[in-house]
Amino acid sequence: MIIRHLFSIALLITFLLPSANSACGDVGDTVVCVEVPQSILISSDATYTHKETLETVFKVESNAWLDLSFSGTSKSDTGQELDYPRFHKIVVDADGANISNRYDHLETTAGVRVTNATMEVVEINSWQLNSNDPIGTPEHLVLPLNQTLATPDSPDASIGGFLPLDDEGTNRAKVRLFTKGKGTVAEQSGIYRMTITLIVTAQE
Repeated sequence: MIIRHLFSIALLITFLLPSANSACGDVGDTVVCVEVPQSILISSDATYTHKETLETVFKVESNAWLDLSFSGTSKSDTGQELDYPRFHKIVVDADGANISNRYDHLETTAGVRVTNATMEVVEINSWQLNSNDPIGTPEHLVLPLNQTLATPDSPDASIGGFLPLDDEGTNRAKVRLFTKGKGTVAEQSGIYRMTITLIVTAQE
């Protein structure tokens, strides 16, 4: 059986205005104070295939320390909405017509690596990766940030904050998302999809 993978990406673009706790305030005639606003811009670079693994690269441009998290949804085998992503497709009959409330899914794993950045946790820039082989669960991939303390087992808990480094004149880090779907003879052939959103939050 041949199973093809089609990976969709949803992007969340965030721009943060300067903090209300600005160091700049009323200044004297001889003092010059310039406030630089925080900025964050996310774009999708490309998706690469490494045998069974898909690598999707996000470019993250910012002048601030950042935390990352992910969100996503998928369908259960009976069509119920799940609050985590996994590769899935609707089941079709012999004529190719969709069968209502019947879905197949693949065993899905995920991993994350951040490159071209200064890391808050020294020498740790990845979550649930064995080389480029993702071993993390979708449920853990989408664990949310918990204000100042990352949720245990989440990507941010392992990677911590990061500050993008210069890349051809732009402070730009790369967030690399690795995903893999494994099928058996029990899953119907076809195109399996999932959508994942990368969320980047400024620490400052």
